Amino acid sequence: MQPPLGIDGIGPTKPKGGRLASLDLFRGLTIAGMLLVNNPGPGGTYAPLGHASESGMWFGWTPTDLVFPFFVFIMGVAIPFSFAKRKATDSKGELFLHIVARGIALFLLGDMLYALPRTPPALPGGFEWLGWVRVYVYAFLIVGFLLLLYPWKSKRISIGVPFVVLAGFVGSWWAIHFMDLRAVGQGFDAKDFGGGLLNPDHLRIPGVLQRIGAVYLVAASLGLVLRWRGLVVAWVALIAVYLVLMVGVSYPSIEHPGTMVRNLWGEGDNFARYVDVSVFGHHVYNSYPDPEGLISTLPAIGTAILGILCGLWLRTERELSERCAGMMAFGVMGVIGGYALSASGIPINKPLWTPSYVVLCAGLAMLGLGAFFYVADVKMIRKPFFLLKWYGMNAITAFVMAGIVARVNGMIRWQGEDGKMMSLGAYWSEHVSAWGRQVTFVGIPSHNGSLAFALSFVAVVGVVMGVMYGMKIFLKV
Repeated sequence: MQPPLGIDGIGPTKPKGGRLASLDLFRGLTIAGMLLVNNPGPGGTYAPLGHASESGMWFGWTPTDLVFPFFVFIMGVAIPFSFAKRKATDSKGELFLHIVARGIALFLLGDMLYALPRTPPALPGGFEWLGWVRVYVYAFLIVGFLLLLYPWKSKRISIGVPFVVLAGFVGSWWAIHFMDLRAVGQGFDAKDFGGGLLNPDHLRIPGVLQRIGAVYLVAASLGLVLRWRGLVVAWVALIAVYLVLMVGVSYPSIEHPGTMVRNLWGEGDNFARYVDVSVFGHHVYNSYPDPEGLISTLPAIGTAILGILCGLWLRTERELSERCAGMMAFGVMGVIGGYALSASGIPINKPLWTPSYVVLCAGLAMLGLGAFFYVADVKMIRKPFFLLKWYGMNAITAFVMAGIVARVNGMIRWQGEDGKMMSLGAYWSEHVSAWGRQVTFVGIPSHNGSLAFALSFVAVVGVVMGVMYGMKIFLKV
């Protein structure tokens, strides 16, 4: 028996078939689930397909609350495998540059999705030149997406492209900011120029891909220089810093101005919310600013570190069945540990990404990955899961494509028979949801309509992923 190898360990044994098939399948299930819950149709949503915080249950979790941490955990699991492959040709310095470039690329992809204007309004009188700015914004973002997702064979180009796109994005941001200031100074409302990058002062900075990029940058950097014991110490340190901030630091109460408070975990008042409001005060995401905020990113990094540790375990020379059993055992311990932390006063909560949530989700992720590992890598049963593989092999591309489709749906418009403007998204959701509402023998008809549209959205993206898979096109950041 050998202890878990570090990322720079020698002679790891890979599962049968070379590539870790279970990781692709579990990643595929996760990204498909993410698209399902992010794109409901009109009508009510079944409780499991919504976040706990959206149903008035601030503490606790639903299956939807597992999707994001599962993806972060999977990203961590893949890091040791990726490093082992790259270490054969790259130095540690080159690996670090790759980490930084990939982190920037992921962050940029998220911000560029938000930068796509949803519904360009008519140009204000006297500012027709903004039409050319609008054309530039769309052209820049389209080219930026292609540059970041294209699988460059040259290492120098693949590392350099994210920095070039970043410079272009920041430059465009500031240029349009000053253009808007000029227009506002002449009596126009900046909102009239359109959303996204056309109104950069109100562009949301945090987001799902942004958090993934930031988490990857920190977690992968730690994984590059630390062995498994050092990663455990780093995880404990991150969680400790988070708890000190959330429990020990006093701050001006949001709900009771003039009062200094600490150790609050409620939705309306907590230190993480105070920091997010202070930094991103111009933006309120739904009812909570912000579910991908600054302080909660610390334990999210911890989720990725637990994934790295799981990846190191899977790269040991133990028998496949033993690796599977160990992962399942750790998963059970994680579930128990998560609820134990919750009972000790650290509630399970997704927007705050609390330590109990980190441990619980990591435990459930290990159970899920362990199940796929047993079926796909131990028993070599893979063919029934080909749809998940389509998504898993192009996961980031699927997410980006879904974001683009959601925005383009609102921009493609035509005049309906009643004389009113109809968008592609409204037409699609209304017709598919209407079909779903006809299902009355099970569930709630309105909820069935919403679910039908969400499933159709997943299916449309899945068809594209299937075509890409068949053509062996794998776009990876």
